[in-house]
Amino acid sequence: MKTLFIVYTYLGGHGGGVYAERTNANIFAALSEKMTILYPYKEGEDLKGINTEGLELIPVIDKRGKIRKFFDLVVGKVHRYKLDESFFDKNRFDVVVFDNSVVSSRLIKRFNKAGIKTITIHLNYQIQYLMGDGSRLTLLPNLFWTWIYEGQAVRNSDLNFTLTQQDVELLQKHYSKEAKMEVLGVFEYGPGETIDLPTRPRGHQYVMTGGLGSKQTEDSLLKWIQEYYPILKETDKEAQLTIAGSNPSVRLSQVVQKEGIKLVASPPDMKPILLNADYYLNPVDCGGGLKLRNLDGLKYGLPVLTHKVSLRGYEKMQKQGFVFSYENKEEFAFGVRQLMTIKDEKKDIRQKYLEQYKFENGVQYLKGILTKHGLI
Repeated sequence: MKTLFIVYTYLGGHGGGVYAERTNANIFAALSEKMTILYPYKEGEDLKGINTEGLELIPVIDKRGKIRKFFDLVVGKVHRYKLDESFFDKNRFDVVVFDNSVVSSRLIKRFNKAGIKTITIHLNYQIQYLMGDGSRLTLLPNLFWTWIYEGQAVRNSDLNFTLTQQDVELLQKHYSKEAKMEVLGVFEYGPGETIDLPTRPRGHQYVMTGGLGSKQTEDSLLKWIQEYYPILKETDKEAQLTIAGSNPSVRLSQVVQKEGIKLVASPPDMKPILLNADYYLNPVDCGGGLKLRNLDGLKYGLPVLTHKVSLRGYEKMQKQGFVFSYENKEEFAFGVRQLMTIKDEKKDIRQKYLEQYKFENGVQYLKGILTKHGLI
C-alpha cells in the first residue's frame, strides 16, 4: 500500500489531537510499503514521536499572517495545503489518509476523481468540539465551514475512522447514515517504554495533566476548582493535588496558587509527576472526542476519575473498575471514595492498559479493518 498521509496540526506540539495524529501516522506507516507524510512545519521544530525511517517527508511552512488566516477562514480556506497534480497520480499513491476532516476540504473530491482511495480520521465530531473550544471571534465561520467539509469527508471517504462509537453515531446522524464507519480507537504511538512503577502503598496524591492553554481545559478547571476541589478535600482529608501541563494562563495560575494547589507549568518531563501520583483526575466537561489525557493516568497505573463528558472511549476500563465517572457533586464524592478503596497495584492497572492500548495491537487491529474493506 502506497500511502499519502496528510497531517493537520504541528506534530511537535502538545495535546490529545497531536498524540492521536502521531499514533495514526506511525500505525499507517507500519502497514505501508511506502508512505509520504505531508505536514505543517515551524522553524526548529522536530517530528516528535514520529518514526520517520523510510518515510518521504514533505514539510509545509504556513507563511500567512493572522489577518490573512482570518479572511481565508471566512471564505472557506481552512488549511494550508495547495497540491500540484503529481499528488493525484494513481501510480504514486493507492490511498490518501486525512488525519483530520479539516485537511480534506477542497481535496477529497479531487482524490475521488483521480481514483485514489480516501480515508478520513475524525478525532471527534468537530461541531461539538468547536462549541466547547472555539474562539468567539471565529466561531460562526468555523461552524459553517466545518459543517461543509466534515459532511463532505463523511460522505465522500471510502472509509471513515473515529476514536469512539459515540462519534460514529453523531457523524452518521448529522451527515450520512450510509457512510462507511469504523471505530479505530487510540493506541500508544510506538512500542511502549518500560516503566518501573513504585510498589509503595497507595497514598493521597492526586494529579491532573495535559495542555492547560486550551479554552475548554481552562474553563473546566476553573469551574472544577471552585465547585469540586472543596469536595475532594472534604472526602479525602489528606488529599494533595498537583496540576501539571503546558501554557497555563495567568488567571489559572493565580486561582491555583490561591487554593494552595501545586502547579507545575510546562514540565520538561511528566514522568516523575505521574510516578509520584496515586490517582488521576480529569475535570474536562466540554468539547467532544476521546480525552487522551486519561491515558496518562492508566499508563502509569493510576485509577481515573473523570467527568462523564470525558468518559467516552474508556468503557472497557470502566467495566474493569479502573475508570470512574461523575456528573454532579454527589457522584464526584462517591467517585473519590471508590478510588480510595482500590487495592490493585499500579503494575496490574498498567498491564490492563497495555492489553488494550499498546502500539502492536493498533497495527494488527488497523490491518484487519483495512483488509475487511479491501484497502490492502
